[in-house]
Amino acid sequence: MCPSLFMKASLASPLATLLSVLLTVLLLRLVASDGTLPMLYLLEPPEHPSPPMDGNLASAKQAYVSADNWSSYASNAVDGSLSTVAYTGGYDDPAQWISVDLGGVWDISRILVWPYQYCCWDNIENLEVRVGMRSISSVDDTPAIQDNQLVWKQNGSTPSNPDTPSDPFVIYVQPPVKGRWVTVQNFRTDQYVFIYIAEIQVYGTPDTSPLPPSPPPRPPRPSPSPPMPSPPPSPPNAPPPVPRPPRSPTDGNLATGKQAYVSGEEWSSYASYAVDGSLSSNALTGGYNDPAQWISVDLGGVWDISRILVWPYQYCCWENNANVEVRVGMWSISSADDTPAIQDNQLVWKQNGSTPSNPDAPSDPFVIYVQPPVKGRWVTVQNFPIDQYLYFFVTEIEVYGTPSK
Repeated sequence: MCPSLFMKASLASPLATLLSVLLTVLLLRLVASDGTLPMLYLLEPPEHPSPPMDGNLASAKQAYVSADNWSSYASNAVDGSLSTVAYTGGYDDPAQWISVDLGGVWDISRILVWPYQYCCWDNIENLEVRVGMRSISSVDDTPAIQDNQLVWKQNGSTPSNPDTPSDPFVIYVQPPVKGRWVTVQNFRTDQYVFIYIAEIQVYGTPDTSPLPPSPPPRPPRPSPSPPMPSPPPSPPNAPPPVPRPPRSPTDGNLATGKQAYVSGEEWSSYASYAVDGSLSSNALTGGYNDPAQWISVDLGGVWDISRILVWPYQYCCWENNANVEVRVGMWSISSADDTPAIQDNQLVWKQNGSTPSNPDAPSDPFVIYVQPPVKGRWVTVQNFPIDQYLYFFVTEIEVYGTPSK
């Protein structure tokens, strides 16, 4: 009979308590007689599970980003999940910050900034983390970020965590810094990139010291000055130049709706996005398990191919494309096992490695004229980045040509 049952019985009556004592003495005599206990009492207690990451002051608090058009994603930085992401940046947002209102004043001693888990680690450059009392909730507050205390600045020559790029930046703040607002701001050389943050975690203790006086408000923006008088009429301008012809229509794209493949089996469900005719979807492959990094299209027949367009992802990650090669031929490229056979198809274009994105606009396509046309059924786009952990994003592959005779 288990001793825990004796304890339950002791709550029922004094007699049960007496029985419990007598039986306990009996057990002790058994131990004295042979020095052993039943196996039940020799089992080690189970280890305690790892302590949960509770105490995160940022969890479910109000978050903001510097660009209004991405504000609906701000809460993803404080939702407790690494599978979602907050982001901001791009053409319309040079400020590139994400802020969290902790809802009260704390002595903050530790901050974790988790990058996006799947790509774009090189977008994070010269990151700054600040803590303070200044409210940072709209792009108009961007100048006030400097009023909050800088607690950490990323080494610009190390754009991602040197251990593993998807690991968090762990920032120990010693001595702790008093504040209500935490801001993470990116200072990327390329103003067009996005900053992606999966999660911001903040730890500390309630601040008990009296609050300092509020900083003086910033002066309001000056009212616009009255418009200048209209200048005198200028002489007539020279006739405008002849406009460039519009982009060729996509009618006749041989790749639309055809079968597509990627080298990473885990991303195979995304392959069809490279041939769906839409610039709002994208095929991807790469990462830790896919050093081959290719996307291929089976045109379903043999064609004399004269032009290929490769559209990059429209919102980020253009620098991931490095030394891209495009090949055309008859060899079937439909699984990672076929990777060595890619070399048997003809190379029709190779990207200049020193120009990782289109020099006109990074979201524009690479337009490849194949002269003379090359005969083939398979078109393969393969990436050769220096960083093997990067992902390869392609929004669309367009192929044009005539039936091969």
